[in-house]
Amino acid sequence: EALSSVDLPAFTREAAYLITGGTGGLGLMLAQWLADQGAARIYLLSRTQFPERSQWHEGDEASPWRKITQRILHIEQSTASRIELLRADVGDRQAMTAIMESLGNQADYPLKGIIHAAVQMSSTPLAQMTREHLQTMMHAKARGAELIDELSRRFPLDFFILFSSTTSLWGVSGLGHYAAANQFLDALAHRRRQQGLPAHAINWGTWEE
Repeated sequence: EALSSVDLPAFTREAAYLITGGTGGLGLMLAQWLADQGAARIYLLSRTQFPERSQWHEGDEASPWRKITQRILHIEQSTASRIELLRADVGDRQAMTAIMESLGNQADYPLKGIIHAAVQMSSTPLAQMTREHLQTMMHAKARGAELIDELSRRFPLDFFILFSSTTSLWGVSGLGHYAAANQFLDALAHRRRQQGLPAHAINWGTWEE
């Protein structure tokens, strides 16, 4: 689909948005972008355990969570958005069912958009790749996408965005399992669109540059 024919969603002050892999560098960048667009409530999903918000101003500057929480507070202070942290393994059905049920009970801020950016990155040549390498890569990226696709169908979403990669199109040395996981995302997006559901899989290159 040509970019010129893609309509950007309208972000409202009465809606919530979910980012998986939300406390990573990409997730925080996306949170800033959503906040700048006017998103009222942003949920960042991560497996990481963070302290209670009341403790975010405490602790050592070198604490592994300190930089992330300070970034979140900065986004909130510079916008009108509220950011909430959710802890779960995106590839765990029981955990994600509980998360989606909880979001479904937030009547004041109905979930209107999902961005799936979770990944557990690794590099392994095919000759040395094991089943464990493949399963670990597929767990967050592919299994996670499959679960949020299934569990989010009750929500009237404006958008459902999957962070895919150019590796699914061209491949790259050491990332055969990553390429396969991203091809799953591409196929999932096509299936959702065939079913009349919103979906975009974006084959990003080196986005950080």
